[in-house]
Amino acid sequence: MDPARGRILSMARVHPRRLHAVQGLPSPCVVDTGPGVAATGGVHGSVPLRRLGFGGRTAHAPHVGPVVAGLARQVDIESAEADALYKLVGSGVRVPEPVMFYEGVLLMDLVRDAEGHPAPRLIDVAIERDAAISVYADLVAQMIAMLCCDLIHGDLSPYNILAAAEGPTIIDFPQVVSAAHSSRAEFFFLRDFDNVVRFLAGFDPSLAVRTAD
Repeated sequence: MDPARGRILSMARVHPRRLHAVQGLPSPCVVDTGPGVAATGGVHGSVPLRRLGFGGRTAHAPHVGPVVAGLARQVDIESAEADALYKLVGSGVRVPEPVMFYEGVLLMDLVRDAEGHPAPRLIDVAIERDAAISVYADLVAQMIAMLCCDLIHGDLSPYNILAAAEGPTIIDFPQVVSAAHSSRAEFFFLRDFDNVVRFLAGFDPSLAVRTAD
């Protein structure tokens, strides 16, 4: 809730097929989405707008098959993040709580820092050396809890972890991996773990030994 305006602030991820709905809006912006509800936009950590395109390729009539396949994959990517968030809420993994998902637009509760502002990315925060070990333990516990839900983030790094008031909050799940069905599940899990350890070891060098865990 934004007490100054009496609105509930949410953050949204808008996928490419729905970008026309937000084109022309200022960045950052606040958009009314209904009585007492608003959606913020434009700042990473408040409303990341990710453009998940097709690599700049132009579709021609003779290649309709690949284009249809690409669109189907795009729909899967869009819904995968929403499915993951709904699955992870209440599981011990700290994620933005989803509000709704409709035709490529995912609306989530705004993740805030201790001052009530949109939470910054972990990469943009200076972590005290004494605090690094607790951040490490928190994130590893979340990764394990995620694994218990048959999910692996697949691209975890300080760029998609927010320094929220409640603790490190994981975002950006379009590439989420099924632990049970992916032949590369172990690779993705270990890569996520390594990214977290290497980043935090920059604040507390003693954590570097954890890469062997």
